[in-house]
Amino acid sequence: MTEAVTTETTEATEASSLVWIVNNNQQTADEYVAVFGGFKVELIESNSIGGRFEKGEEPKLIVVSTRESAGDRSGFFLIKQIRKVFEVRSVPILMISADTDAHEEAESLNRGADEYFYEPLSPALVSVKAVGLMRYYNELNTAVDKGVVTWKSLSEGVDKNMPLCSLALVDDEIKHREILEYALEHRYKITSFVSGIDALVAIRDDKFSLVILDIKMPNMDGYEVIDIMHGEHLIENTPVIFGTGKTRIKQIVKGLQMGAVDYLQKPYVADIVRARINVQLTRAIKLRLIREALALEVEAV
Repeated sequence: MTEAVTTETTEATEASSLVWIVNNNQQTADEYVAVFGGFKVELIESNSIGGRFEKGEEPKLIVVSTRESAGDRSGFFLIKQIRKVFEVRSVPILMISADTDAHEEAESLNRGADEYFYEPLSPALVSVKAVGLMRYYNELNTAVDKGVVTWKSLSEGVDKNMPLCSLALVDDEIKHREILEYALEHRYKITSFVSGIDALVAIRDDKFSLVILDIKMPNMDGYEVIDIMHGEHLIENTPVIFGTGKTRIKQIVKGLQMGAVDYLQKPYVADIVRARINVQLTRAIKLRLIREALALEVEAV
């Protein structure tokens, strides 16, 4: 039986947030409703999305299945429709797939989805990621509504800053580092480390845009590295994505709860690595731009 996400695993504010589940299949829709039971859930049909947005209605999260279909309205079509046609940039989109398909995952993230899960869904993982997305978008929307930034300035800032990003890859196994280096070396400046101890020394001295951190390492594991980064206030400006095995949901949830922004499952797939890194760097750049704009406002007072 599917376990529901309860208000015990979500903060009160997020638990009362409206989640649209877009699904024309009653059986799968019921399954998704059960998993998102800790939120205020509303089932809607894919062909009604446009009308809802035109009326000014807007949820805190949209959940779409990749197998969703109504005529030509596939999950991919819905992402494009929401992001491009209706120009909705203020709501996160979470995709769900019944099948493990690396290309489909990467393509969904590249087209504008914020997160991608495979069935069967883990309620604990869904909860921590959904709450994180809502909080991130709340910060974006608040800044835009107050005139601190605009959607256009954020987009232009991402385009300008993305080529300047530098990544730290931390993994004691050379085969994993080589896959990551191959996937990312022509896009970003890459520095690799074989241990968490060595990585921490560099993270303290250098301003990395993002750290990809293996959880299972000798001497100092990834959890210890994240814990130290928290204690030294390094993680506030240096987002961490951690690597873990495919079936280790408890590891994934623990890492996210400790402050990591995302995870990559081994064996690494280049397309997914690139897509998830791009999503997280985009978020990090937007948050930095907002905080810099706020700091300038304070200085001007």
